[in-house]
Amino acid sequence: MASRVDVNHWSYRYPLNEGWAVDDLSLNVAAGEKVLLTGRSGWGKSTLLQGITGILGDAEDGGEMRGTITIDGVPALKARGRVGMIMQDPESQVIFARVMDNATFGAENLGVDRSEIIQRCDSALATVDLDPAHGIEPARLAQRLSGGQTQRLSVASIMAMRPDVIVCDEPTANLDPDGIERVVSSILDAATQTGATLIVVDHNIGQWIPHMDRHVALGEPIELEEYAGQYAPATEEGTSAALIADNLCFGYEGEQISYPFSHTFNSGTITALTGVNGAGKTTLSLTLAGLRPELSGAVRASDTVRGTAQSAEPSKWNTKELAQRIQYVFQNPEHQFVTSSVRDEMISALLISHSQASADELAQMAKERLDYYDLLEQINHNPYSLSGGQKRRLTVACAIEAKPQIMIVDEPTYGQDPQTWLALVRMFAQLRDSGTCIITVTHDRAFIDALGASEVVIEANPDSYENKQLRNESQSAVVASLNPVTRLFAGLFVGLPLIFSLDVVSSSTALVLSLIAIFALGFTPRTVLRYTWPILIGAAGAFISVAIYNKDHNVMLAVATAIRVLAMGAPAVILVMRMDPTDLADAFVQKLKMSDRFVYAALAGFRLLPLLQEDMESIHQARRIRGIQSQSKIQKYKNDALNILILAIRRSTMLAIVMQARAFGAPYKRTNVRISCMHTRDVIAFVISILIPVIGLIAAYYTGMLNLFGKFV
Repeated sequence: MASRVDVNHWSYRYPLNEGWAVDDLSLNVAAGEKVLLTGRSGWGKSTLLQGITGILGDAEDGGEMRGTITIDGVPALKARGRVGMIMQDPESQVIFARVMDNATFGAENLGVDRSEIIQRCDSALATVDLDPAHGIEPARLAQRLSGGQTQRLSVASIMAMRPDVIVCDEPTANLDPDGIERVVSSILDAATQTGATLIVVDHNIGQWIPHMDRHVALGEPIELEEYAGQYAPATEEGTSAALIADNLCFGYEGEQISYPFSHTFNSGTITALTGVNGAGKTTLSLTLAGLRPELSGAVRASDTVRGTAQSAEPSKWNTKELAQRIQYVFQNPEHQFVTSSVRDEMISALLISHSQASADELAQMAKERLDYYDLLEQINHNPYSLSGGQKRRLTVACAIEAKPQIMIVDEPTYGQDPQTWLALVRMFAQLRDSGTCIITVTHDRAFIDALGASEVVIEANPDSYENKQLRNESQSAVVASLNPVTRLFAGLFVGLPLIFSLDVVSSSTALVLSLIAIFALGFTPRTVLRYTWPILIGAAGAFISVAIYNKDHNVMLAVATAIRVLAMGAPAVILVMRMDPTDLADAFVQKLKMSDRFVYAALAGFRLLPLLQEDMESIHQARRIRGIQSQSKIQKYKNDALNILILAIRRSTMLAIVMQARAFGAPYKRTNVRISCMHTRDVIAFVISILIPVIGLIAAYYTGMLNLFGKFV
């Protein structure tokens, strides 16, 4: 059922911020109404939606709130679970590994009956075209979905919750045209099928207006007519080559993402790289900028751009050479920040183009340029505290002020209102007319048309690394069928009794029996070596240490120690390798009765680790493209630690928001859709894991070699 939303003189200020993100706002949305909210970039629209969702304003967040937000008269803080939220970054809304697990999460937190959840999720996934009929199996890895598909998965999760209110924060940002159309259609279908009130914040207003009951402009109205027709097409076409890609193959970890790419980018022109999400546009742009190595083929700068650099290949330039010639604007603005204030971000860029200027001159120039980019009011703010649109504008401004010969920008117009969008168009036009070669990854058709940019469509390779589905399960079907708790404790039990005796016989017997069991279960010697080589190195180290440093230099003791390391470590690694983290979490909650809030929060946090690894790579790329080189390794590690800490906190905060928006922590008894079962084979596995070391100890006893705590028995 739909609910009424009432915002009465509501204000919110984030911790440590002087200004109010939202100040004295009143808004009333009738039950079942569909409302589109627009307003200037930085006005606080995302903050408002989080307030409606009930995420902001409690005693734990440290912010300051005035006024009220109610859902059918109930304070939003007490109505958690009645409001579903879809956010602008699809990747940040993926909590679990598999498609179905993400779809069921919200409804599970609300305590909906298991059979009802399955029925709801099947229906929701079919509605958003993520079902087997559209080639998407429930067990498919969510990380292998495109951006548009991932956003539609978030919609399905919200649909399964059957919320009274659905709020959407820039849900079509950075999506290709087909993705935008499908996401808009999915959200409208979700609102219709659930009967929920719908509140949308989006700068792609043309997609929404025909379907909405009301359009509310927050803050000072933007006179769109004032900007009609004020476009900046090229006055003449550039003919001088700046950057040449020759049969370029690009990708990750040696895996090619797209088809070989060849193109000549000219000075004084704008080239738009377009194509569906997942085609590899961002990877291509990073490779063109010299921030990722080519798999094959080449990227070469023209002699004019190359200048005095020793190589024509951007990937071989040093930090200073690269920053003076090429500037790159990342899709995620936060990857690009290298200082703690907006002023210092601009000064860092000006240092590249005005290396001889004094500190006072740089400070004055920074003030003037920030005023030009409509960021003067934020001059003393930490760049991480800016709105999404302001962050994007700052990163573009810094790249422009570095005065590069080539500028590559990933999604330059994301998060911009019409006024700041037009300002960016003018900036790019001026840069183009000054002779700069501009390459942009964009889905913004109006931006392409406004600048008269040439378009290069990047075709997705269906056999690429990004489109492969991976299964994370043991090589042995028997081991894969065991309960994760069984695998975990069997790995512990198979080696634990060997702690009590340090002799060759017990360890050797246990190791031989373990290897027989391992090979009988279907593991190959190659697989065993692949996963246990650290154990082999540890065993060799133990042998050398005991042989050298033991006062008697007892070789047999060294051999016994090494074999014991192998007997305890190798079977444990084989049993737990490629264990599914979600299945393990379910087993902890259902079989060991651990707190579901603790376990699933830890599981979600565990998913951040590979993302933080990607963040670190982007940080290194950003420092290189901005001409920043640490004076020492200690300074580099210090900078890396600080930057990754900031991004880890921000990712964790975003993850917490997403989980709360899926009713995590709501006052309901949680339902478990995935049932963690134990069977007879689990009991057999436990028994075998205990028998192996016990047989080893018995063999040592009857051979007179049993050495319990240093005493022969």
